[in-house]
Amino acid sequence: MSENDFQQPPQPPGGTPPPPPPPAGQPPQGASPPPPPAQGGGTPPPPPPAAPPTPPSGGGAAQTPPSGGESSSGLDPGLACLLAYLFGIVGGLVIYLIESKNKFVRFNAMQSILLFAAFMVAWIALIVLSFLPYVGCLTSIVSFVVWIGYIVLTIMLMIKSYGGDKVKLPIIGDIAERQA
Repeated sequence: MSENDFQQPPQPPGGTPPPPPPPAGQPPQGASPPPPPAQGGGTPPPPPPAAPPTPPSGGGAAQTPPSGGESSSGLDPGLACLLAYLFGIVGGLVIYLIESKNKFVRFNAMQSILLFAAFMVAWIALIVLSFLPYVGCLTSIVSFVVWIGYIVLTIMLMIKSYGGDKVKLPIIGDIAERQA
């Protein structure tokens, strides 16, 4: 054997070799020892119990939705109202005629019928006015604004009535309430 077979590995630039790794199960030099195990077998204590659920406001009694409960049509009251507004006068008539128990559904169906009828009256009046000189050019702008207003109002009424909220329009809502 030659002397080269037993050579030491090269030294790092600092001149001293790094210390050997610690034996298994012992922390490295300079580290704090692990904390002692907790009493009772080393298991952590259980978390505190959760708070009991709080009852809904109003003393915990069951709240009835403003939609009035069940519908004689077999549909959810919110869905029946949404369909009445979605299909205009036809949807309103169908829902109004088949619904006999739920006043909320009947109100929204009648309001849908009356809203569509009012929109049609305004639309026909604007068509007639469009034939008048000097006024006709403005009616196309007004017709567009009336149409957009009707669409936005109908969508708002669909959303509100589906959620169970009663929105009563001026004049039309009073008439619908008397007919429901």
